[in-house]
Amino acid sequence: MPQFFSPEKYLTTNNNANIRRMKQRVEQLERNSNRETTEKEFDGFKIVENTEENRIQFIFDGKPPAEQRKVMKSNGFRWSPSNGAWQRHLNGNGRYAAKYAVKELQELTAA
Repeated sequence: MPQFFSPEKYLTTNNNANIRRMKQRVEQLERNSNRETTEKEFDGFKIVENTEENRIQFIFDGKPPAEQRKVMKSNGFRWSPSNGAWQRHLNGNGRYAAKYAVKELQELTAA
């Protein structure tokens, strides 16, 4: 009876995928280690690209109103009580979401 599935081939393929994934992760960590933490001030909040935590963080002067919290949640940011900030992973998607959130927050304050 022919065997269509070879467990040995699956294990080899999976190992190669894990090796490739780990190499990419090491490269990403090396790129992030070369970056420094940056801060941008806005009216009522600041944005911190925290490379040590690998997070992009919004730090408000006080508790933001419900409309601002809704903007943060809709852009994928979550409240971190331990850091006192709304944050998400520091990557391309996080940076894009932060730009969009800043635009929405500024529209809210202008209205």
